[in-house]
Amino acid sequence: MKTSALIFSAVLMLALTASAQEQTPTVEEIYTKYLHAIGGNEKIKNVENKMDVTLISTEYVTTGEISNQGTAKQEVINYWDYVNVQSATVNKQYPSELTGDKITFTRYLVANGKTTIMLPDGKKQESTSLHTGFEEAPFPETTVPPGAKLLPNETFNGKEVYVVSYEKSTIGTPFQCIAYFDIASGLLEASTQINKEENYGSNMTTKSLNIYENYKEVDGMLLPHRIKMTIDHETTGALNMKTVTNITMESIAIEFNINMEDFKNGCFQNPEDCFAKYGAK
Repeated sequence: MKTSALIFSAVLMLALTASAQEQTPTVEEIYTKYLHAIGGNEKIKNVENKMDVTLISTEYVTTGEISNQGTAKQEVINYWDYVNVQSATVNKQYPSELTGDKITFTRYLVANGKTTIMLPDGKKQESTSLHTGFEEAPFPETTVPPGAKLLPNETFNGKEVYVVSYEKSTIGTPFQCIAYFDIASGLLEASTQINKEENYGSNMTTKSLNIYENYKEVDGMLLPHRIKMTIDHETTGALNMKTVTNITMESIAIEFNINMEDFKNGCFQNPEDCFAKYGAK
């Protein structure tokens, strides 16, 4: 009897192990499920441009040898042209202790390797563009990162998630990255980036956490309409300080494949009218 029980237990354990192995997806399968969940690769490929109107609220606290804190509120119109690799942004900055006592508008154009900034006072600044915002267009985490590895599952905000770890470099800066995908829905729940570097005798660590919420359908595709970002920046050594910045980005409107000339003549030239059109306040 005991021998039979031991054999049965061993067979059961082998079966459970084999079942678990069969149910554990590859990194590629996780990204494929995510692409399917947000609308499918074909729809994403057909996106030529995207415009979004976003309300951004920021709070930060700095402690250590330098102490400071503050808040800021702004609304942003972003236009991304993925085909021609160019973008246009209108930043509406609300009054604060940091920005002054009146609403101001700053406009940015990125095209042909050049960034042009039109300041509120009418002056222009031009510089070589280091813009990299087209890499994940128009959704984050749509491409399997080279060298990505699957880590043990975790629980994130009460949901069981797949955990994918990888490294990437942006303008020569290395980042350790993790993406969290909801096992049930396949949607991206969160992502983190960690950067460590040494500069002027100080060690600096920056960790950014993005939480993606409030997914809504736009033209048959699911997009997060709220992103909560926390940035922890800590410096030790010659200078000791820590800054924690909490940013909430609420999408007021998202549109795909709009007419570029309409955007230039409307939102970019007359930002106040454009913000009012989308109910921004």
